[in-house]
Amino acid sequence: MADLDSRQTVELLRGQAIGAHTSVELNLCNLFQYLLRTDLETAGIVFYAIQNARIRNTTIEKLLKLRHGDDFSFFWNSWRKECKKIDDQRNSIAHWLLSTTKQIKDGVWQPPESALKHPTYRTKGDWHPVEKYTAQRLSDFADECYDLAFAIRLFHGYLADGDLQGREPEPLHDIFRQPIIYPIPSDSPLSRIWQKPETPPPPSGE
Repeated sequence: MADLDSRQTVELLRGQAIGAHTSVELNLCNLFQYLLRTDLETAGIVFYAIQNARIRNTTIEKLLKLRHGDDFSFFWNSWRKECKKIDDQRNSIAHWLLSTTKQIKDGVWQPPESALKHPTYRTKGDWHPVEKYTAQRLSDFADECYDLAFAIRLFHGYLADGDLQGREPEPLHDIFRQPIIYPIPSDSPLSRIWQKPETPPPPSGE
């Protein structure tokens, strides 16, 4: 039963991880629509026809430079670097095999571990270290996707004078002209968990 629970958890997290990556793509599509100056339906037809992530992001970069010059190059280049990491991992998460293994440590069988592994991992031999996506790594991947998706959502909102999710435009003016810091600090307006500082009450005059 423990083996089954472990496998089901990883499969569930695999689906959630892929779903989190679609959030990045959706927010990139919205940015693409704004830069292309067309309606969302037309932009979506073009955007989702581009299967290569590198070409997709290069196209957005060219449009961004066309509309805004180099104003946001530091932010975009650093964001794109982080995005490449999750794009590469997304392919592995989608196509790697689910494997459950047991190991003996100090003569005692350890709880089974389920993880995603490359389909050819067995050819390396049991002694060879194998890259894998455990439940924790899949969860971390999903969090990074949501972080990057939220950052690009704010970027689109800033450029298009749209929804800034309660953020003020002035701090974002500087943030979007600097490289993104990842992990995103919790006190940064780019953070999903950022909270607006409370305004202290006026002096009582007493």
